[in-house]
Amino acid sequence: MLQNVATNGFSVAWWRAGGGQDELWIRTAASNPPAVYPAIRHGAHFEARASELKPGTAYAYEIRRRTRGGSRLLCAGQAWTAPPPGTPFSFLAFADSGSGQAAQYELAQIMDRQSVDLVLHAGDLIYGSVGPGNYARKFFRPYRNLLKRAFFYPVLGNHDLKSSAGQTFLEKFSLPANGPTVLPPKHCYWFDYGDARFVGVDSNLDSNTLAGVVAPWLEDVLGAATCRWKFVYFHHAPWAGGTRPANAKICATLVPAIEAGGADVVFCGHNHLFERTPPLRAGRIAPTNGTVYVTTGAGGKSLQAERHGGADGLAAYEDAQFSFTRVRVNAGQIECEQIGADNAVLDRFVLVRP
Repeated sequence: MLQNVATNGFSVAWWRAGGGQDELWIRTAASNPPAVYPAIRHGAHFEARASELKPGTAYAYEIRRRTRGGSRLLCAGQAWTAPPPGTPFSFLAFADSGSGQAAQYELAQIMDRQSVDLVLHAGDLIYGSVGPGNYARKFFRPYRNLLKRAFFYPVLGNHDLKSSAGQTFLEKFSLPANGPTVLPPKHCYWFDYGDARFVGVDSNLDSNTLAGVVAPWLEDVLGAATCRWKFVYFHHAPWAGGTRPANAKICATLVPAIEAGGADVVFCGHNHLFERTPPLRAGRIAPTNGTVYVTTGAGGKSLQAERHGGADGLAAYEDAQFSFTRVRVNAGQIECEQIGADNAVLDRFVLVRP
């Protein structure tokens, strides 16, 4: 699994049983010897970070196990370092996926056909127990090809907290440690990629923490960004027309910070369907300076009915088909498409920022 990308490096994580020392090899040119990065091991979890690389460059990588006579190849792939601002790139966003059933695997096959650089997950990676067997069946297996070539950035959903209070999630993933200093790492974080800033938030936190700690941090992180585009993602959707109502806690605590910080698009889950608002500011349509809220919670678990499809605050929805969001980021515009389980485009919108 690829994570924690920067312009000069990235992290690779893998899992296996048995003893021995593993390494990450990076091939910079066919004629040069590989750069070798020893892996840090915690039980069956290995992780190594490649460094001193060039921005926006493709690197072949190999995961190898040391042997008496040299090394044994375990896995190989290719990864790109983060590009400089102005470089086009693309990413996926989805949530509520971890069922382990046919619908999740079928949608994962459609995702695997997408040529993307990043994957955002807005929570509920695993339903039921978060033990190793369920993580293998409900996460690593369906997305095994995607995780080898696109950098993965998740946030906690409510189901990710149920079995281990989120500890399994926190141990599995390598995420930026740049959240509010009074919170444990990996609950909230941000990173820049190309001409965009991404901010992930743990929306399971209580109202006082969200209002007093997370919201000021979020507004500062968004306001300090010099990137053209700003994206935020968390689990609980602030605006909703499905069987679950709009989340009052998020509307009261995070939405003012999101809009004051100038976020362009927010991706959420929790509601098992697709919904999109027009650009909103303070709950009203604001075509020139509003934030678009996308609920992309039809990731493979189940589907919930839309109840308020005619509401003024809703621009599009789909409640009868599993889906995910694909975003293409260019110099002056972003194109967001909702892709269904039949590989058809269910919805499309474009934002322009000259």
